[in-house]
Amino acid sequence: MERPLAPRRLVRDKGTERRDRRPRASSLYQPMDAHPQRTTRAPRQLHLGGAHPRRLRFSQRLRHRSRRLPAALILPALLCAPFCEAASASTRGAYLAQASDSKSGDDAASEEQAPAQLPAPTTTAPWEKRVRALGPRAQAGDPQAIAALHQTLKELRSFIAQSTQLQSDNTALADARYSLVLAAVDLAAQPAGRRPPDLVPFELLEEARLAAVAFGDAEVAANVAWRTALALRDAHELSRSRAVLESALEELDAPGMAPWLLVTQATLARQRGDWQRALDILSVAEAGLLDESHSFTSHRYTRCALVGLRGQIHIDLGLVGRAALDLAQEKELALELGDLDGWIASLIRRANLHLAREDYEGLARSVEESLASEDLFGGHPGERAQLLVRLGIARSEQERADPSRPRLASGIFHQALADKSLRPGERLTAELFLGDVLLRERALDEAATVLDSARKRLLAWNANDQLRAPAPEAASLATLSARLAVLRVAGKEELARQLTELRHAHGIFLEHWNSTPLRPAGIGFLHYGGRRAVLSELISLTLLVEGLDPGVDHILEHLMEAQALGSVSRRLGIPTGSVDAVREKLIPPGGGLLIYLSGPDRSHLIALDAAGSLYRELLPARELERLRADFVTTVTLPPSVPSTDRLYTTRAARLTTTGRALSRALLPEDIMRRVAGWGPLTVVGIDTLGYLPFEALPIMDDVALLGDRHPIAYTPTLPLGLYLADKATAQARAESKAPSGQAKGSAPNAPSLTVLVASDPGIEARERWPHLVPLPFGAAERTQLKANWKSGGVSFVEGPRVWEFFPHSNADTDAALQSEELHSAPESANLRVLEILAHGVYDPQRERPAGLALGPRYPTSAPTEDTGTGAQSPRPNSTGEQTATELTSVSGDRAEDQMFLWCEGVESSPSAELVILAACGTGRGPLRRGDDGAANLGGAFLSAGARDVILSPARLEYRSTLRLLELLHDRLTRAGESPATALYTARRLAVAQGLDPDPFHRSLLHVTGLGHRPLVSGGQRGQLLDGGLHPWEGKNGGIPVPDKPMARLVVAAGVLLMVAFVICGLRSRRRG
Repeated sequence: MERPLAPRRLVRDKGTERRDRRPRASSLYQPMDAHPQRTTRAPRQLHLGGAHPRRLRFSQRLRHRSRRLPAALILPALLCAPFCEAASASTRGAYLAQASDSKSGDDAASEEQAPAQLPAPTTTAPWEKRVRALGPRAQAGDPQAIAALHQTLKELRSFIAQSTQLQSDNTALADARYSLVLAAVDLAAQPAGRRPPDLVPFELLEEARLAAVAFGDAEVAANVAWRTALALRDAHELSRSRAVLESALEELDAPGMAPWLLVTQATLARQRGDWQRALDILSVAEAGLLDESHSFTSHRYTRCALVGLRGQIHIDLGLVGRAALDLAQEKELALELGDLDGWIASLIRRANLHLAREDYEGLARSVEESLASEDLFGGHPGERAQLLVRLGIARSEQERADPSRPRLASGIFHQALADKSLRPGERLTAELFLGDVLLRERALDEAATVLDSARKRLLAWNANDQLRAPAPEAASLATLSARLAVLRVAGKEELARQLTELRHAHGIFLEHWNSTPLRPAGIGFLHYGGRRAVLSELISLTLLVEGLDPGVDHILEHLMEAQALGSVSRRLGIPTGSVDAVREKLIPPGGGLLIYLSGPDRSHLIALDAAGSLYRELLPARELERLRADFVTTVTLPPSVPSTDRLYTTRAARLTTTGRALSRALLPEDIMRRVAGWGPLTVVGIDTLGYLPFEALPIMDDVALLGDRHPIAYTPTLPLGLYLADKATAQARAESKAPSGQAKGSAPNAPSLTVLVASDPGIEARERWPHLVPLPFGAAERTQLKANWKSGGVSFVEGPRVWEFFPHSNADTDAALQSEELHSAPESANLRVLEILAHGVYDPQRERPAGLALGPRYPTSAPTEDTGTGAQSPRPNSTGEQTATELTSVSGDRAEDQMFLWCEGVESSPSAELVILAACGTGRGPLRRGDDGAANLGGAFLSAGARDVILSPARLEYRSTLRLLELLHDRLTRAGESPATALYTARRLAVAQGLDPDPFHRSLLHVTGLGHRPLVSGGQRGQLLDGGLHPWEGKNGGIPVPDKPMARLVVAAGVLLMVAFVICGLRSRRRG
């Protein structure tokens, strides 16, 4: 728990004049060069100890930088501590003592710029002398000094009341009010055991705030208001804490303290789960720091606290990449400023970042190095205990992954829990993780004791309705309790009771998460393993209690309840749906569903088809991730890149070995046998596994790939799939109602193709991303894409006109998503199918980094050629050749321009029914499990109204992609196939016609969305299908026969000739 700063920070030494003792904005927040001749003692420095040269250099850098800090900046440097989980009152007091000693009367010039204040006496009042004498003794824990300070406070209250009533001398009244501020802050800083029982910290601080307001110093009043808010927060009076902050920001003109008040507001918003509001508040605070009119040097300390808190919020949201950038900045600021409290806070947050990355080895190494420095945590026992908790978590996860490791985690947790300075929330975390460790070690009695302690703590929390609802912690406790009952081989009634409690806790957790405000960029609420562990344990316990047949339906219900909280589902208002609806609407004809959920101890797979369901337990998430990473790294690497792996002689050998290992882990033998009888299949829940091209997986020991046997589609979640299925059904019904003047049997509403071509991203884009070379696109490529589109028309749009299809790309995303225009059907049939041929870009500085380089919005003088279609196209390359080019690039440039289409722009504009993104990395984005893919362009187009999106998270080879698109067009229209089946058939045809069979060239384009519904419906599809057979039902093993009109004519002529010969022969016999 954070203690308020020592009251002597508010005053100077007793030998100075009163006006210099008052903390004013002009004296406490001077620029760095305000007193260039002043030298001060170096504040307490960070000594890492030992003889390591790196540590000595680090300590010397801090010591050297701190000597340059004027005394006026010491107080602001310390104010950042309360917003960092690592704060120490004793160390802050040492800084403040130096600030008091080094202040002198040469601030008079700067005092002239201070706001008008009450007249100040020229002598030190007896009240203040007494308070200043008692303050240091009270802070040291002297009970006599605390009692005397309490008595002084009572006398001050009586004197102020009498003086106010009698309208006494303003000078004496101001002295008394100022002394009351000091005494109240000193008493509020006392721990509960030493503080007089009739005193409540936040009530004392509220009294001090009112006295400071009456005293006439807005900065002091804002400082005390800030302390009051912290005390109220620690007492779980969150609403009152927010009210104090809002009142101070509204009523007090305190530009020096305003950023700190805002950062505290953001802290409270984060605590109640309103992450977007917290980020918005931090943006306001950051804008204030950039305001030159309030350019205080102390704001560098504010920025340190601000970027650290923002990094922690990004960790909460699963934005690990963004968090890493923020925390690196916080580390540099703390180092530059020589701020010990800021540095320790940075250590804790960087430990949280290691946990978010699941880098347990790096976390253990970092924490152990920090804890080895004895001087580092001398005044920060609570922060040292917090690092011990994180070290225990790291060792626990390492022991989970490797049971042969030494058992160290339980001892570390016991050591942390023995520290009385450990905060309540951290103590609960340590107890839950310790309970998990003890259950794995089969120390059941000790685990039961630890879990009982955690249960009592949660019950105490629930007694205060203003406290943040501990739904995740309660769900984790219910999970561990259920596991304990299973390990104790409890009876069926006890297991059923545990299942009921677990379902209840899981439901509360989902309600808690559903109440979290939706962010434009989404939230990955299943990103961390602890959250998925609750659902994983619920699945296992349901099967244990209810059995397989009835249990699978309940498993799917629980899974759909969690999936309905995905970002895209919440944004579109999608209901949970039912299991019966899944069987009716989502199982493709002749195919099935593969539904995945990864968990820290076990993962789960449900195979669902028309015949029933099959459940299998899979490896833990960490094992699947290791296998997945090996395979994906290989398959997405261009074959032209030489391999440096010594374990495999060829790329094919590595692909085969890693692919088969992953295939056996994801598709057990009995599941694979069942899948072998399917035609199309849909993979659900892929975002809990990470990007994985199922099309490139080998089929057990066969040389064939899964994508060679089955059309594959990826549906983010079951509720989203039901929403897309209902949408497709409604569209088909509308198309079946042909206009009255339409000829019978004609194709109703034949889909047209619109191709947006951005072959040259522009000079500015190439300067930002040097790899964005112009794509050769001219008459030949236009003919190639147009020739096989057999239904409707094909139009090419190039140059600035491509931006007409994204009219709201600069509009507010939330406002556009709520507009009727976005969700209404496109007015023109040309928007049924939209294909974008462009470069993909990747900007890690953005929360959703994937984008498209569409070129400048406005015409340029670049040379163009007339295509004869009314569109202008850049001239093709002189060579007309294009090798395998990496179209995805990374840049940290944050310059805003009008050349790139990002996810926000996609969501703000209406979408086509089918979107084909022929660009690299469009499906790439930070892994955020449970987010419906909202972090990439696929999720953005689904949010904007698309039913299917064809895209790739990897790099694409230009010519291979054009060939696949050419064949895809033919299968979508002439054969009337669904997007997944059309892409499957195009791959097979391309290989049969000479395309390199390496998965890199043919297996990295995927269909996300519904996948298995054709674009054309009813009568039109019946006219276009080849013989009515699915490709996998043919006798040729699924390889479609290319359309050859001359061959058909020759066969027909031969049949007619044979019939003529037979007829002639029969007539000759009759005559004979």
